[in-house]
Amino acid sequence: MLFTSSLDLTGNNPDGSEELFMVRLVPDSDADGIGDEEEDLGPNGGDANEDQIPDSQQAEVATFVSRAGEYVTLVASAGTQLVNVQAIDNPAPSTAPPEAEFPLGFFAFEVHGVVPG
Repeated sequence: MLFTSSLDLTGNNPDGSEELFMVRLVPDSDADGIGDEEEDLGPNGGDANEDQIPDSQQAEVATFVSRAGEYVTLVASAGTQLVNVQAIDNPAPSTAPPEAEFPLGFFAFEVHGVVPG
């Protein structure tokens, strides 16, 4: 079984305070970077793209909670794989037009298996 991990690295700080080291491993059957539980709790009982296959079992589908607290589903072409999917902070806040709104936030991901042409 594949796992997605989150790692909090902390330790002794210069001010003398201490912090905790923590590693959390969660099952990630489709290796997209989103844990099965998060995908399974998504819209339509974990089948946000409504194709009768749980999103947690599809390499080309990732369903996860955005930084705005809303579920988002990314779907890539059949035969590809979404990898390292995550909700992120605005990567360039100083360059965003002042009137621009990003209601679901920002996302980072890779698409593997894309055939050139």
